[in-house]
Amino acid sequence: MRARHCLHLLANSLKRAWGPDFTVFRALISDLCLSKKAHEAHQLLSKMSDFGWPSQSTISFNTLLHFLCKNSETLMALSVLGRMLRLGGRCSPDVITFTTIISFEKVHQSLPLIEKMEVFGVYPDVVTFSVIIKGLCSAGNSSMALKLVRQKLCPTNVVTYSTIIHALCGSGAIDEALNLIKEMKLSGVYPNVVTYNGLIKGLCKYGKIVAALEILMEMKMEDSLCKPNDVTFNTLINYLCGEGEIEVAVKLFEEMSERGVSPSVVTYSIMMKGLLNVGKGGDALLLLRGMERGSEALKPNLVAYSTVINGFCDGGRVEDGMDILKEMVAGGIVPNAITYSSIIKGLCKVGRVKRAISLLREMLEQDKSFKPDVVTFSTVIDKLGEQGQVRYALSLIREMKARGVELDVIVYNSLIKGLCKSGMTSLAQKLIREMAVEGCQPNVVTYTTLIGKLCQDGLFHDCVGLIEEMLVRGITPDFVATRVLLKALLSLRSH
Repeated sequence: MRARHCLHLLANSLKRAWGPDFTVFRALISDLCLSKKAHEAHQLLSKMSDFGWPSQSTISFNTLLHFLCKNSETLMALSVLGRMLRLGGRCSPDVITFTTIISFEKVHQSLPLIEKMEVFGVYPDVVTFSVIIKGLCSAGNSSMALKLVRQKLCPTNVVTYSTIIHALCGSGAIDEALNLIKEMKLSGVYPNVVTYNGLIKGLCKYGKIVAALEILMEMKMEDSLCKPNDVTFNTLINYLCGEGEIEVAVKLFEEMSERGVSPSVVTYSIMMKGLLNVGKGGDALLLLRGMERGSEALKPNLVAYSTVINGFCDGGRVEDGMDILKEMVAGGIVPNAITYSSIIKGLCKVGRVKRAISLLREMLEQDKSFKPDVVTFSTVIDKLGEQGQVRYALSLIREMKARGVELDVIVYNSLIKGLCKSGMTSLAQKLIREMAVEGCQPNVVTYTTLIGKLCQDGLFHDCVGLIEEMLVRGITPDFVATRVLLKALLSLRSH
């Protein structure tokens, strides 16, 4: 709409026989770019001189270039750059022009552009080199980025160093990252909280928690120029909870408030999950109640409630999980598929499959857009198979298909496992044929499950066809499958 309005203004200007001023042109070009009309914007730039302007401007060209590069219109962008170079004057490319193109180019194509910049009297600044460094690191070439910095081939700032440090941590080069932090300080560039948080994340990722806590200690020192924030604590608490070091995690959680760092909903969710994982559901519930009594910014959200519900259900406390679900709904928070799936899996875990199916149907009735995830659905089917209720499982699958729920190999494997347990191998074989028709290819688990059962029942000749079919499909047996297949073939020979 804005583009059409601006074009209307231009038409009126032409009718009054006076050229629109530069501001009008620039607004038009910006709006055309926002409306994804690159060709029209390019044409308009070409007509600027027709209205009394000796040439277009660098700013307008840069606006167009940014849009073209962002939308992968590389050839047109280079064509626009060529036009700028030919026009020269007030249209000459500047450092922003080249940096824009470099930021969207592939790294190996960007480096030659740096040389071209200098030929035209434009020199890269720290932003240009930061873009190059980021590109190198994203392409997995942090060693080249490190070389540029160490050989002082480019100006550096905290962003430059942080980018390389994060890339090194991501690739597991932790010692190199720690060394670069030292070099960074010696060069007079002090790490900021983003730098340290990236380093701590990398240290935690590779299990170097002692080094990560040492970094935290350094940040907490009185003369430190960089204090830890909630992200710093969250990263450490999350790692500690994952490792079962709940006491240390709790101490850090308490320390946050003492240091004036407010725990966020994310922090509380991490802590509650950690407590539930070690069986401290009561402590997790106390934290949830504390959130409910806290400020508006700290009120539990969908993630916080779902975390507690999932923890209770995983621990067999399904009724507690369902109570939290009721509270959540009463508080105006709408559960999602993850929340419901936690309850369903919890019910299956304690053997209440019929209640799980009842809840599954309720969800499908209440929310037509709801689709149970693969894990949830296969859990229900698997549990029905364990209880010998295979006919019920088949009925449920037909119902789910009728509701538009797509079945994958995991669900089919759960059903085939149940059929085999109930001795219904003929139906299991038929189901494998149906899978292919439905566009769901059987995998090594599908065949191994059925072949193993056929072998157990002494139906060795039936095994042969399935083994051949499996190999023809290009499915490579794993260790377990190989043992099952060998047993079947050897048994066949003995008969």
